[in-house]
Order: sequence, then C-alpha cells, then structure tokens
Amino acid sequence: MTNPAQRGAALAKLHIAKKEMNMSDDAYRSLLVRHGAPAADPSARNLQIKQIDAALQEMIGKGWQPKRRIGAGKKLSPQTSHKQPGEATKADALRAVWISMAKAGYLRDRSDNALLAWVRKQSACAGKPIDAIEWINQDDTLANTLLHRLKGWRKRLQTMAAKGVH
Repeated sequence: MTNPAQRGAALAKLHIAKKEMNMSDDAYRSLLVRHGAPAADPSARNLQIKQIDAALQEMIGKGWQPKRRIGAGKKLSPQTSHKQPGEATKADALRAVWISMAKAGYLRDRSDNALLAWVRKQSACAGKPIDAIEWINQDDTLANTLLHRLKGWRKRLQTMAAKGVH
C-alpha cells in the first residue's frame, strides 16, 4: 500500500518537471500513456506510484534535473548547512569583514554577538529574520545582500576616515 503523501509528492514532482521542461500537453499525455495511463483518459491521477516514478525517470533521462529543496514549514538550523571541510561559507565571509572592520577601529564590539545583532536587524529589514549567523548559509540571496551591505558600510567608514570625518 502506498503512502498518500508519497504519491502526492511524486505527482507534484511530475507536474513540476512538465512545467520546467516546457512540455506541451500532448507530449505530457503521451508520456503518461507510455507509463500506463489509459489512452482514453491520460491523466497522472490514473498512475500508480511506480508508474509515476518511471515517468519521472524518463524526464530525468531527457534532461530534467530535480531541485533539492528544504521543505516548507521546516525550520532552518545551522546543522542543515552543506559545508564541505575547509570550504568558506557566507557566514565566514561576514565574520571576516566584521573582524577586519573591528581591527581597523570602525567597531566598538567585534564579538559574534554584536555581528549577530547586526545580522538580525538587517535580515529583519530584508523581510527574512534569522536567529543564528550560520543560518545565513541557507539563503544565498539574503547572504549576498547582507555581505554587500556590510562591505558597503565598511567602504563608507573607510571613505569617512580618509577624509578625516569622525
């Protein structure tokens, strides 16, 4: 017996693949018929999960690449990061810029807590509040935005210091 959630997820993948491959309705129906849907009613709802999986494998063979996602409703945590040993992350880059700013005398507090406070404030302004610096690695767009903001702030401080403005 098939789990309805698994079947639903497989059907969703099938529809996503159709959309991402820009398949015409005729080509899609033909695919479904090849994998067991009745010709009179070529609908994915008429397929068993094994037939859906076979159709997905055919689509993968034709170039579709399923994307790995973090499911909706799942909370991000630092442990879900996919960092390879020795690989620098966006969080590491933020820390490096933060420390360079502190060494240059631009910050009163160089601690991770101070960086976290800045990240929380900036991520909330971007509409994606986070509670741990490492979580920034889960969202490349947000990570890049915060990294550019921090570098921009550093550049403004450097310009002000060069002009002698305090």
